Amino acid sequence: MFNKIGRSQEASLLFSKMQEDGIRLGKISYNIMINVYATNGCCHEANNLYQAMKKDGHIPDSFTYLALVQANVKNHLYTEAENIICTMQRAGITPSCSHFNFLIVALATAGFIGEAEKVYCNMKKTGLYPDLACCRTMLRAYVNYGLVNEGISFFEQTSQYIKPDAFVFSAAVHLYEYMGKDSKVDELLDLMNQQGVLFLSNMRVGMKSRPK
Repeated sequence: MFNKIGRSQEASLLFSKMQEDGIRLGKISYNIMINVYATNGCCHEANNLYQAMKKDGHIPDSFTYLALVQANVKNHLYTEAENIICTMQRAGITPSCSHFNFLIVALATAGFIGEAEKVYCNMKKTGLYPDLACCRTMLRAYVNYGLVNEGISFFEQTSQYIKPDAFVFSAAVHLYEYMGKDSKVDELLDLMNQQGVLFLSNMRVGMKSRPK
């Protein structure tokens, strides 16, 4: 309940009261509280609770690390978030797409495309393939920042194992159109029409400038 409505202060008070009353908290309680802090961007508190969790004899799991990645990303601590993924891998816990997606979305949205691509490559090295959410994020960045060749290459690779949706198809159409590849544009539009997929015309290639 606390997590859903974001009342981190009330949740923290309840958590502290349970500790004061000598109630030994389980891993689930720790994970819930770490997630509350993470959702509200309280990175310092989430990290402190992570340390307390380990001191209390609980082994962090995938949910613990996912919350920590989120907490650090919300505070633009991208290197720290990446280190958390490395930590869980060293602990023998395999990351999911969600662990990488938090970081990829944040980096790509901020215009750090090279860094986002690095994380994306690291994800693939673990044996994971990007899900649709990841593909949308990367293509949005390529379109927004005018990285046409990179965007086309990404689409052609990922469309082999991800079924494109309206956004992915439309982004590819805009990129091909920008490059003057009319035959590819017609091919994709025909395919979209056959599948009943709506073309999104309100995209503009290169609408943003990358940070220096």
